[in-house]
Amino acid sequence: MREFYNNYKREKAASYQNTNIYKCIEELEKYLSEYPYDYNTYPYYIHQLITVHDFAKAEEIINLIEYAFFCDSHYNDPKKREIFTIGLLKAKIKLLMYEERYSECYKLMKENMKNFKKCSINFITPYLACKKELGHKIYNTKNGNDSHTLSLLIDYDENLFFWKMREHLDDSDMDLEDKSEARFNKSFPFEKIYRLLKTNPNYKHRLYIGYFEDTNYYRYDNCGIVDGEISNYFKAVSFHGTTNFITMYPVHNIEDMNAVSLNHIPPKKKAKIYIPDNKYEYL
Repeated sequence: MREFYNNYKREKAASYQNTNIYKCIEELEKYLSEYPYDYNTYPYYIHQLITVHDFAKAEEIINLIEYAFFCDSHYNDPKKREIFTIGLLKAKIKLLMYEERYSECYKLMKENMKNFKKCSINFITPYLACKKELGHKIYNTKNGNDSHTLSLLIDYDENLFFWKMREHLDDSDMDLEDKSEARFNKSFPFEKIYRLLKTNPNYKHRLYIGYFEDTNYYRYDNCGIVDGEISNYFKAVSFHGTTNFITMYPVHNIEDMNAVSLNHIPPKKKAKIYIPDNKYEYL
């Protein structure tokens, strides 16, 4: 009796997704060579290929696996076919979005509106991002999980980005309980680094993790705290092909995510305050 999948091995391969994307792809390829009939893992594998810009291989796998799946009599069950179909649909949308084939993507999304309700992720924002690229007017919706991103997508406002960033800055005026568990240290030169990244786009090392975002990782030693641990890395997320940033925050446990070092940028200088008796105190 053939084994179609192995949850432990599949989850082990997937565990590298946020720390070492190339290791993740390598382990997924090993897994699929051992379990080639685990069709539901292929869409996930395709997502990772697109993340590292391997569009040609992603499209090749989409075509091959779609044909193989529907020829496999083991998957006659309608529920299994639905799960696979939705997974492959999401992979196709991601590929079309990052290849900037927006007309094809918009058509595919319109044809599959009913499937959006069955997805584990909310497709409203990718759908609106696609519409905007085609020149359509887009409007806000009741989409709580992506409200910040959606507001920036509709009408980008740098002030809104800075307002949202307060929760990731230790020296902001927000109450501590309202701040994120991933925060930049007070010495982190946030504004200087932001302006550098704004004027010098890092298109070469960007990763395509979402559907319409570019994600870059950077090294800056002791840049922040993540869940109580010191962080030496941070990520910056912008709208695809632009320097319109959505968010930035520290991360940890990064092995290989195309991180670029910014350690040459000096930390913020502490403010020197004059106090009586000709002494200085540093804040």
